[in-house]
Amino acid sequence: MPPTTQDAAVIAGTGASDVTAATKDITATAETAPTASTRSTNPPSFHPTNTNAFPAGGVNVAATSCGGISICDTMRADWWMPSEECMMEKAYKLKEEGTKEFLSGNHISAAELYKRAADLVSSKTDMYVKCCCNAAMCHVKEKSWCDVIYCCNKVLDASPDEANTNIKVKLLYRRGLARMHVGELKDAKADLMAAFALDNFSKDVRKAIKELKVKIAKAKKKEK
Repeated sequence: MPPTTQDAAVIAGTGASDVTAATKDITATAETAPTASTRSTNPPSFHPTNTNAFPAGGVNVAATSCGGISICDTMRADWWMPSEECMMEKAYKLKEEGTKEFLSGNHISAAELYKRAADLVSSKTDMYVKCCCNAAMCHVKEKSWCDVIYCCNKVLDASPDEANTNIKVKLLYRRGLARMHVGELKDAKADLMAAFALDNFSKDVRKAIKELKVKIAKAKKKEK
């Protein structure tokens, strides 16, 4: 229903000139208002700075957080996914929890926390490499050799260039040790010698190589 002159008077005042001016303004607004046929049916596009844009359900994504982490207030263009910064922060907290569990002797629980942290970030990050390496160490403590190999493979086979020399030595040593214990002596030798080539001062690597030589010698005797 179009506005009346009386409505305009209530808004603009009681003066005749005011009534006339208000009537013109309201009439113009009514004429330019979008109709049902011209009104867009698309919701407003979401942007972190567009605080008036709400997704389905009336939740303001820009004002919510991911797992209690405030950094998630900054969202990417695909607003339904947490930002990389948010995921990295969550991974960091899980890694810290894993370290606490490890120091308490809860190696299995620690390994799971490290794995969860690694799953949150890109395999090209230092966080991913360290978490996989730490998880492998937990499994070494538990002598879960297949799990050790799996964790080491996640870095050595998938992202070998992301690991620095020190971590690569640890991964090669741990995988070589695990392979030795599951009977994969040839592959164990390749890993341990690669670790030795990177760090020939490592006592752990030297010890493992000596142990491997004994196992290889025993295996050859059985073949005769």
